[in-house]
Amino acid sequence: MVHQEIQHQHNQNVFDDMKEKTVVSWTVLLESVVSGQTIMIVGYVENCWFTREAFKLLDEMLFNLGLGLNNMTVSSLLSACTQSGDLLMGRWLHVYVLKMTEKEIDIMVGTSLIDMYAKCGRINIAFHIFKKVTNKNIVAWNAMLGGLAMHGRGNLVLDIFPQMVKEVKPDDVTFTYVLTLCSHLGLIDQGRHYFYSLESSYGINPLMKHYACMLDLLGQAGELDEAETLIRAIPVVPNKVVLGSLLGPCSVQKKVELRKRLMQEPIQIYPLNTEYHILLSN
Repeated sequence: MVHQEIQHQHNQNVFDDMKEKTVVSWTVLLESVVSGQTIMIVGYVENCWFTREAFKLLDEMLFNLGLGLNNMTVSSLLSACTQSGDLLMGRWLHVYVLKMTEKEIDIMVGTSLIDMYAKCGRINIAFHIFKKVTNKNIVAWNAMLGGLAMHGRGNLVLDIFPQMVKEVKPDDVTFTYVLTLCSHLGLIDQGRHYFYSLESSYGINPLMKHYACMLDLLGQAGELDEAETLIRAIPVVPNKVVLGSLLGPCSVQKKVELRKRLMQEPIQIYPLNTEYHILLSN
């Protein structure tokens, strides 16, 4: 923030010394002011104790200096609102966007609004905005799916997923949400379908987090033989998250030998890794 202030003062001094001020020189100075003000406002908003100061700076920027907020600036401010949980500032920015937007909301701003409302506990407003946004990209879809999942709307996520596939290509983040929800809801057949079609239908190589979700689903369903086959198909040594998702069900079903078999290879490869020894002993 201090660096930005120094840079702006330098730009101001150079501008003042110019004999002929052109449109370009005015633009550079204004961009300096906007950048500096934006960074200060974002800093205040991220610290929830300084909302009043953030509003003061916005007032100065918009009404005293006559400067507007572009889409990048609004998105940065909304992101700061999301981090600090500042719903008041987020709503103010939403109203500002509606007043300044002649047509539909920019996709970047729309996504930021969806994410902000979802993470600030207003999932219905987030979903309403989502439905209004046109030309949704993968980021907007993932923000909405993640928000719905966070609020326990797993069935709705799975209901709208087919529509998502028609509009955009799901990525690894998408399937982390989908597989996690299948696990939470106990939807083993749907989980199997999505996991085993990752490569063939969507061109996505399963990541460790996908294996962890699927193993958790199989473990909860008591399908430990299938889970053991799957864990041995992982191309790298499974981490503690993946192993932990299966060792729990092994203990519940008293599959002591399976626990030992699952831990044998990691302990042989990493004999000094205490995490694997702790997992086996629990």
